[in-house]
Amino acid sequence: MSSSNQSITSKRYFLAVVFLSLCGTLILLFSAWIIDPLGILQEHRGFPSLCANGVKVDPDDSVSRLLPLTTEFVDDVIIGTSKIKEGITQKIWQSLMSTQSINLYMSGASVNDVHSILIPLMKNKNPHRIWLGLDYGMFVSPTKKRSHSTPSYSQQSEYIVYKHGIFSTKAMNATAKILFSGKTCNSIIRNSAGFLINEPERHISDTDLDQQALAYERLFVSDKFHNREYYQISIDQFSEILETANRTNISINIFINPSHSKYLDALDKAGHAENYIHWKQSISEIVNELSKDGLKLKLIDFTDMIERESLPCDPLTSCPFYDITHFHPSIGRRMLSKFIGN
Repeated sequence: MSSSNQSITSKRYFLAVVFLSLCGTLILLFSAWIIDPLGILQEHRGFPSLCANGVKVDPDDSVSRLLPLTTEFVDDVIIGTSKIKEGITQKIWQSLMSTQSINLYMSGASVNDVHSILIPLMKNKNPHRIWLGLDYGMFVSPTKKRSHSTPSYSQQSEYIVYKHGIFSTKAMNATAKILFSGKTCNSIIRNSAGFLINEPERHISDTDLDQQALAYERLFVSDKFHNREYYQISIDQFSEILETANRTNISINIFINPSHSKYLDALDKAGHAENYIHWKQSISEIVNELSKDGLKLKLIDFTDMIERESLPCDPLTSCPFYDITHFHPSIGRRMLSKFIGN
């Protein structure tokens, strides 16, 4: 075969590879549009998602930043760590509230995560009220970096929705898994309002609680847990959230989540008891200072809401906690009731 024929063959082979790659990409993008693996396109295409009316969330829950884009208007925004994922369910919310709400919990959320979502949301979506759940770890321990985008929150612009729902690596990988595994994508974790769909049924034994407490104690004594520079940044970001709410005339209900006694004991044994108290005092001082400016703000500390005498308990029927950090919806009901005066 002459060199010219070899050259023609090589070009044809190259063009064939390019053509097949292009066709494969187009098929994958079209499949992503049809399947909607992240569950965020249904209100922008005119027909339901094949992945059901919900959001298939990755372990880091970072897709929760897109939830406001699927909502025409929302009265209440609930945001915090995975504690409010399990402790404030839609069933509990609807039993006490008549307002439309979204739950933007993120597992292992940091103050920076909350700041990245709430600042553009308050400026552009203008919800009536925000429910902000706080934990000590949010302020002192940097979590894994999340690639938060700053959504436009414009109902006229759908670019950001399609960008993440079809063209993102996350959406394409999820679509490929569905196509090549033959599995359906109906394992939805959250509904379209962001609430956990299935309430957890697990409770752990006292032995498991002790093991969790020991693991947390080891975490608390590590150098990575209490980062003083990060703590100050978090305090500043928390203040900015409240100041933005004040400028946009949005009321905020802030609550310090209830803690299991073994969690508090682990903090104490690791030498963080004074830091923990100082943190709560700092939060209270910031709230009190901004309240002088007329901010519609309420702070309730639920740290000791569950009396130590109520633990241990029957893990199958009466435990107020699922484990050392996550509280039961019955506790979430009591917390919400405290705010609304029931």
